[in-house]
This record gives sequence, C-alpha cells and structure tokens, in this order.
Amino acid sequence: MRLYFRHILMALLMLQVSPTAWSGSETSVKPLSFASEIIFSSSFLKNPQNIHIYLPQGYESSAEHIQYPVIYTLDGWALSRSVSGVVNHLGNTASMPKAIVVAINSDDDHAYGPSLYTSKSGWGDDPTVKLDGFSGGQSDIFLSFLKDELIPYIDQKYRTNDFRILIGMSPSATITLHTFWKEPELFDAHFAFAATDVIGMGYTPDSTIIHKLAESLAKNPDRKGYLYVASAQREADKNPIRNENIASLKKALAPYTGRNFRLRAEHIENFGHYPMVLPGLLNALDLVFPRADWDTGTRFSNILALPGNAKDNLLSHFEKLSQQVGFTVRPNPDLKRNANSLRVASYRLRGQKRYAESEQLYRLWIKDSPTSPKAYAGLSATMEASGKPELALEYSEKAVALAKKHSPDSLALYKKRLTDLHTRLASKKPASP
Repeated sequence: MRLYFRHILMALLMLQVSPTAWSGSETSVKPLSFASEIIFSSSFLKNPQNIHIYLPQGYESSAEHIQYPVIYTLDGWALSRSVSGVVNHLGNTASMPKAIVVAINSDDDHAYGPSLYTSKSGWGDDPTVKLDGFSGGQSDIFLSFLKDELIPYIDQKYRTNDFRILIGMSPSATITLHTFWKEPELFDAHFAFAATDVIGMGYTPDSTIIHKLAESLAKNPDRKGYLYVASAQREADKNPIRNENIASLKKALAPYTGRNFRLRAEHIENFGHYPMVLPGLLNALDLVFPRADWDTGTRFSNILALPGNAKDNLLSHFEKLSQQVGFTVRPNPDLKRNANSLRVASYRLRGQKRYAESEQLYRLWIKDSPTSPKAYAGLSATMEASGKPELALEYSEKAVALAKKHSPDSLALYKKRLTDLHTRLASKKPASP
C-alpha cells in the first residue's frame, strides 16, 4: 500500500514540475468533455439544478433499439465522477451493462431530505431531537422534481430503459431511503452510502426508517428490487449502535429477501466516511449485477465452444442475464482489448472456418452498431474467406463510406484494406485468352 501511494505522489510531483524543466513542445490542445451539463429549471424547486449526464462509450454509434439503464446520483460533488468512472470501467470490460449516469449537483441537498428525529441513529442520547440541519423536510417536493420533471426529461432525450438506480450519501441517503418507500416504483435499486446511522433515524422519535422500509415491502412482498446500505467500519467502532441498526434492518427485511428482493448491509474496513464510496459502490453493483454472472472472463470463448449455433448460444446466455435484471441486455459489439465482444467472437469463428456463424455475428454487430466501419470490414473479410468476392468488395466499400462519414481518422486504413482486397481478387482471376 505504501508503495502504491509513493507512485501516486511521484506522479503528482511530475505534474507540478516547473515550466523550465519541460523540454518538449506542445503540438495541440484538445479539450475533452465526458459529460453534458444542463441547468435544469424546476417548477417544484426554488433553485435551478446543475445536472451532469454521462453517456456510455459507444452510445452515439449504437442503434436506436439499444436502450440503457440510468443511474441517478445525489451529492454530485462527491459521487458523480466516481460513479461514472466505475460504471464506465465495468461497462467497458463486460462486467456490467453499460449505463447512463445522471448526477444532480445541488447545494440544497440538506433541505431535500425528510424531516427526521435522531431516534436510534446514535446522534446523541435524546431520540426526540429533530435533525433540522441534516434534513430540511422538503423530500416530497424533491421527489416531485425527480418523478415529474427530471426522469421524464432524461427518458425523452436519451435512449433509456425502465431500470433505474438511485444513489445517495450521508444526508442525501435520507432522500434515497425516503424514495424507497414513498415512491416504490420509481427506482429498481437504492444505494445508501454512509448511512448505517441514517437507517436508525425516524419520522417519529419512537420509530426508525427501517420500519418504513419494512412496511413498504409488506404491502408488496413480491416486489423486485435491491437495497444496499453501508458505512465505514471506523464509524461503527465509534458508534456501535450502527451495528445494531444493520442487524435490525436485516431482521426486518428478512421475510422479503428470500423472494425477489435483495439486500446487502455492511460496514467497510479501512476506508473513511467519504472514501468508503468506492468499495461500497463495487459491492452495491455486485448486488445488482453479480460478478459471478456478469464478469464474463473467458465466457465468450466457452460459449463459442458449445455444441450448436454460436449466435443462438450467445443470445441464449444474454437472455438469461436479461431475465435476471428485467431489461434487455445485448452482447457488447466491440470492446478494446477484451475478447468478450462480437468483434473478437466473429473473428475467431472465421479463424475456425465457421464462416456462416462468423457472418451471423458480424450481422448482429451491424444491427446493433449500423454505422461501424469496423463491423463491415470484418464481414468483408469473412465473405472473402468463404469464397464470396463480390460481397467482400461490397462490404469493404461500405466500410470506407462509413469511415468517411463517421470515423475520418481511420479512413486511410479502410481505403488501404479496399485497395489490398482489389489486388488480391485481381491476382486470382484467370488470365484473358
């Protein structure tokens, strides 16, 4: 661990080196934007909300029928880039479905929590004390903003499916937990970080949020959903009632966790109040998208080796994943340095001379990414290998046309491939009499 942080320190020092020590030359500066920013004026909230929207890699090139789950984060200042970074990494490594991240950056998040008492939170010895500075009681107004304004806007503007996750931390975790029971159909999963004290707070001095969560599930015992609650272990060490809160939560929700509902509540070692978000987020996502099922590893290769048709076997696997989460999950068309994609699978099938199956996967890739020159170039190679030169030329020309419009930086590559293809096919023609 010390060596790890030493490397980080050295990297930071390199970044802070004085201008006179820099011997290179700056050739160009290109600003990069990984998120869209909107200032959202609400009819429910007094102040406009600053919203950051992170789209998954490949969103622009994917077909209209490809839809994405949406992860909403409160406390954008603490969660937006960490959540979008982790989700982007897992999505780009075939470890979870790619997703849209919507971060709400609000200066009023304390005001938007429900009005709560200390109850069994460990915030002092008097359960009748109201936490006015922690939660301002405007939670239902904020819920109206989410339900009637922000979510409809995101669903209209972007290709979303019906699966949503809400994430809050510390004070904004009260909003997440309030939403769980107040609007049970609005989100499929709720992540509450730094919140093992929060679940012990109550709407009355003699109750806790745990009671509200259990009451909500009792009304719909077959409800499908996910709840993750966690805090730093060092906070539980200072305030042992947090351990009691976790035990109470698990006991209260136990009648429902054996059905469609999934719960994970824990304290995380060796991370503080804010840093626990990172391991907590991985554990929360594992609750929804279990790594045993989603982190495919060599699974694509294993599927290709199964008896029967490769496309049918592959789609059968993803149909099982889709049933698990309740929305359609598609194979990743193209992942960098990752074999668990249609690009590598179709290439390997061609190498095994399974040309018809290779063609099927390339066409599946084209269906999901119709503007990809790489997909058409690969299909051209399969057509050439299977003895269909006319189709090979047609698809290679299509790759050039798409590169010209959508990927100009790679245009020279596809032009060269087309020229080389013409040369190879010409050399195979019989000489004229």
